[in-house]
Formats: sequence, structure tokens, C-alpha cells
Amino acid sequence: MAVFDDAITKVMPPCRKQTPWARSNFREITHPDPNEAKLIRELSKVEKNLVARFNKVATKTKTWKYLFDHFATIKENKGIPDVLGDRRHTSMNLLPINTDACGTVEFRRPPGVDNAQDAKKWTAFALAFVSAALTQAWTAAAGEWSSKNAHASVAQLHAFLQQGLTHLAHATRLEGWKQMIVPKSFMEISKPPFRPSDYGSGVIQAKLKKAAKESLFEVKSNSAKGNRLNLSNWPDGNSHKQIN
Repeated sequence: MAVFDDAITKVMPPCRKQTPWARSNFREITHPDPNEAKLIRELSKVEKNLVARFNKVATKTKTWKYLFDHFATIKENKGIPDVLGDRRHTSMNLLPINTDACGTVEFRRPPGVDNAQDAKKWTAFALAFVSAALTQAWTAAAGEWSSKNAHASVAQLHAFLQQGLTHLAHATRLEGWKQMIVPKSFMEISKPPFRPSDYGSGVIQAKLKKAAKESLFEVKSNSAKGNRLNLSNWPDGNSHKQIN
């Protein structure tokens, strides 16, 4: 997350670079337009600590090992929010990973899509990123990034994603998906962030008010637990079957 945070921001369209409901996990929003200041909430204590540690690497004061060691203090899932962020409206929302209903990571940064091709592209991005992260040596002395303080480039992000797809056990069955992770699909977009429209600002404010609430996915997952149909009395006698 941290090593590739800048590169991920670079490949996002302007409307997703510094959006208040999917901001970087490691950087504060520095949008120059003062009209947007009212939409930007204050960082929590956990977030301030994470941003401060990230900045020591960004300013070349520390290497990535300094941040990795901080991550290594997490011993179990319930400790994740206390280290990696306790708010939902970030690039990668890690709060659901700590719930029985979901146990997932929410990728909030990508833009909305209106076609299957783009949906597959961002799905491939999420799958590949997680796969590569799980197979990378981050804290070992020989780890590629541990002794560095440079941020990954967009080209390195692309190589990382390709590595992730290669490691996926079922990658050969993802027909055409490897073509989703190609340089032209994730080129750097140099256009600066732009402020939302008045309507967009209203939507953002409404979303920020719901910051402490469960996501719709979590609500539906929790609701499904109590709505299962037991088929033990059905003619076939298969008592082990359940329908969600």
C-alpha cells in the first residue's frame, strides 16, 4: 500500500486523485481550491501517526523498513485499524477485514465505470495487487524495498501487477484478463485534481456524514445471516442444505 501509494494516485483520473471519500491512506488532501476545504475532515489520531511516519520516508529521513516495522506491530486482525487507519473513506478501506460479516478489503480509489471492460480492468487491478503483495518479501533484510526510501514508479506498479496475476493459481482461467494489466491501461494521468461540482460537493458531504456507519455491503452481509432458509423438512431430506 505505502510503497505504491504515489503511483496509484498518478494513474487515477483527476476526480479520484484527492477525493475526500477515498483519499490516500498515507497523505493528507492538499487540494488548492479553498471551496473544498469544508469537505475535508480532520485526520484521526491513528491517521496522523501513519501520515507522520510515511512522511519520514517521503522526505528521505527514513527507509521503508521504518514503516514496515510499524506495520509489523499488528498481531491480529482486530489491531489493523489501530495501525493502518480507523476511518472508512480512504483509498483502501481496511475496516471490513475486522468484521465477521465481510473479512474483506475495500478498494475505494478507482473511478466508477459504465462498461464491462473497465470493470474487468479494475477487478484485475485489485486481484493482482493483493496477489503480488502476498508473495513479496517486505520486511526481510533482502526485501526489495526494505532498505529504500524511494516511491515506486508507475512502471514498477505495472510490473508489480503483472507479477500478481502470474502468481494467481487460477490466472490461466482468467481469459483476456492479463491484457487488462498493460501499460496503456494504467498510464500516468498528469492532469491535476479538480474540485467537484456543487452537486458533487453535496454528495460528498452526505457521504462524509455516514463515515461511522457500516457500508451497504456489510449491512447486507449481516442481514443475510438471519435470513437463511433451512431445508431440513423438505422431501429430499437434505438437512445440511441452506439457501441464503
